Amino acid sequence: MDFHRSSEKSRTFNLQFRPSAVLFDLDGTLVEFKFKVRESRRAMIEWLRQKGFKVQNLTEATRTQEIIDAAYKEWKEGSIDSPIRRSFGSFEAVKAELSSILDQFEFAAFQDARPHTGSLETLKELRQRKIELAIVTNSGRRPVDSVLKKFGFLQFVSLVLTRNELSRLKPDPEGLIKALNIFKVRREGAVFVGDSIIDIEAARNAGIRSIAVSCGMYSESELKKNHPDFLISKIEELVKLIP
Repeated sequence: MDFHRSSEKSRTFNLQFRPSAVLFDLDGTLVEFKFKVRESRRAMIEWLRQKGFKVQNLTEATRTQEIIDAAYKEWKEGSIDSPIRRSFGSFEAVKAELSSILDQFEFAAFQDARPHTGSLETLKELRQRKIELAIVTNSGRRPVDSVLKKFGFLQFVSLVLTRNELSRLKPDPEGLIKALNIFKVRREGAVFVGDSIIDIEAARNAGIRSIAVSCGMYSESELKKNHPDFLISKIEELVKLIP
């Protein structure tokens, strides 16, 4: 069933059900966040190139998970020089280095981050309604913990999953499904709120409803093309959307 509405109509229509759990993206959804996506991908690709990976088909337009997947494919096929394989020991060590590169960009972005207007109040209101709240983000544990502590989000959310606790990034549904399993909530009893196309895709892949908010890196028209179940323009509209 398609619950998609324009951001204007979202003030009139609601979800038609009370979710047991609301899962949130963090960057761009709850906080203003200017992450240098393309630059971070270039840095990952350059590091892989220096370590002997064949990265000629990867570009800054390649999604982060796809960069990791391409490197893993080479590693698994054994096409990486043996000295490099010996120096890392396992592909998990390679992933840790790539994650460290992302950490650097995330720490830099979080220095200027601030909560979106109404984000804390929205979390507080949903918590008072006895709804389980979680954050599922592609960002790393260390930078995420720093911003959650700084802005006071931890008093309202009971679960935070970062890329360090997951094997795959969104749009893979792993993080969303893991959160629901921890909460013991069925998919039809949850929604995922995010500001990006990959958030919409992740919710769809997990089989849960998506609420896109156009206060992040994507415009309303870009988000609408990817058919979220609902589309809002500001995070505080969420409390009106949930009955």
